[in-house]
Amino acid sequence: EEHFYTTAMAAVDWIMSKEGTYKSVTYIGGAGMKEAVNKSGLLIDYKDPDVVFVGMNRELGYKDYCDILQYISGRSLFISTDNRKTQRYDGMMMIGNGSIVKMLEYASNKEAISFGRGSVMTIHLAMRHLKSYVEDAIFVSHRFQDDLLTASIAGMETTLITEGKDIYSLGVSKDYYPTSIADSLEGLTINASLR
Repeated sequence: EEHFYTTAMAAVDWIMSKEGTYKSVTYIGGAGMKEAVNKSGLLIDYKDPDVVFVGMNRELGYKDYCDILQYISGRSLFISTDNRKTQRYDGMMMIGNGSIVKMLEYASNKEAISFGRGSVMTIHLAMRHLKSYVEDAIFVSHRFQDDLLTASIAGMETTLITEGKDIYSLGVSKDYYPTSIADSLEGLTINASLR
């Protein structure tokens, strides 16, 4: 569990690294966002926060997003912890936090700082949390465009799990290519145990 690191934790760690620049926050999101904020010691402020974290919360409605818009349109720094446009929930395709963030960006005319998938900053913060370096890690995923491309840009070695699919259908191109390719995670773990 000490190796578990979320995008909410990365966003809070980044704010904390600014050493007192930001003191008060408000947020929308789930239990992970609440836990990350509470552990940070940052002051939760519902009147004039320095920072607004926007994570996924399926319970919110129009008024809640209008309230968040007031902060973002003012002086608050706008941070997204999840940039998925859509997500599956109970077998249904649902609107993701990334779509909500785009709506808030459009309405406020402010761009969010993103700590979701595709964030090199998140990878570097995760490695710092793990007390390791990108040069010593391998990023394994079946999503080339969403995960491995960013990991490669961050300086990590990458392994693409194809699950029997053609690598080009997974977004691999002649310009960007994974360090290694495996058909399944099972084959990868067997090979790793032989080392």
